[in-house]
This record gives sequence, C-alpha cells and structure tokens, in this order.
Amino acid sequence: MEIGFVVIAGGDRSQSHKFLFPGNRIFDDNKHRDGFAIGINQQISEDSPDFATSALESKESWKKYLDEFRKFWERIRCSTGGVLTES
Repeated sequence: MEIGFVVIAGGDRSQSHKFLFPGNRIFDDNKHRDGFAIGINQQISEDSPDFATSALESKESWKKYLDEFRKFWERIRCSTGGVLTES
C-alpha cells in the first residue's frame, strides 16, 4: 500500500491549521526516534492550502481541493528547483 497524502496539523498560524502533505516526501526524523520529518520550512507550512474534512464530502469538493493542493506544491517545486528545505 502506498500513502498518497498525510494530514499535518499545526504551524504557527494556528494549531487548527491542517494541510495535506505528499506522502512520498515524508521520512524518518533522525532527531526523534519514533518521529517523522517533512523537510519544509515554516513559511511553506503556513502558506499551504488549508485542509478541512468538508473537502471529502463530494467528488467536486475533493477535486477542487486537490487541484489547489497540486498547484501549490507545483509552485513550491518550481520555486525551489524541486528541493524542499527546512530553515
């Protein structure tokens, strides 16, 4: 089984800020034995499109969110040359 996305909760904007993150960009956190790392900076976390479970209520709302999600991550990939870094 492949994990396509994970929901990340947090970011400085608010503890209620939730966003999707590409599953293939998650790796073991070498600082925390049972943790994972996503390798992005706080600005990317805060700028990412908000995720709400209401996006799952219909195919149309999921498609709308997924389009916004993909456009955001494509902009990030292009602006960073494909490299996501922590700061």
